[in-house]
Amino acid sequence: MSINIKVITENYYFFIGIKEYLQNDEREVSHIDFHELNSTPRNNLKSDDVYIFYTLNYINEILLLISTNPLPGRLIVIPVNNRSNFNIAFEKNILLDPHASVKNILDKITEDFEHEKQPIDLQKGKLTKREKTILTHTINGMNATSISQFLCISIKTVYTHRRNAFIKLGGRNMFEVWPVRKEVLRMAIY
Repeated sequence: MSINIKVITENYYFFIGIKEYLQNDEREVSHIDFHELNSTPRNNLKSDDVYIFYTLNYINEILLLISTNPLPGRLIVIPVNNRSNFNIAFEKNILLDPHASVKNILDKITEDFEHEKQPIDLQKGKLTKREKTILTHTINGMNATSISQFLCISIKTVYTHRRNAFIKLGGRNMFEVWPVRKEVLRMAIY
């Protein structure tokens, strides 16, 4: 059985190197543009395909794609800059270090699907009632001042509870937590 590996990157040298290392009789490596991938009908994609994202430009679009319309295959995300340190809370997706070697990428591709399933957990602790309340108001679009007036608490308390909730969910702000951890947010709040 042949595995199709689709590389989404602006760095053509990365693609040439990864293709040279990974392509053999069992693996077919191809370069695909993000917009082309996004416009491809999902029924044309196979569940044993592997998608390697090595990009800086489309990281937010990738997060949105993962959370709203997931690809049927395995996803490997390698953020180009070190500032993209988010945690992916999906069972079949992999986040690698920006300086990951080609051997690490190959290990993740050949890794058995059964071994990669890790339960989604809130390992840093459950959200308190107040953190859930403040996070719910934040999701609904209220700013910190409105939340503090609504709950009759200090604005600093709102910031503290919100920051603690984000830390427990694995991010620094709503933009890191929401696109990737929509399901985790639902589990944590409700």
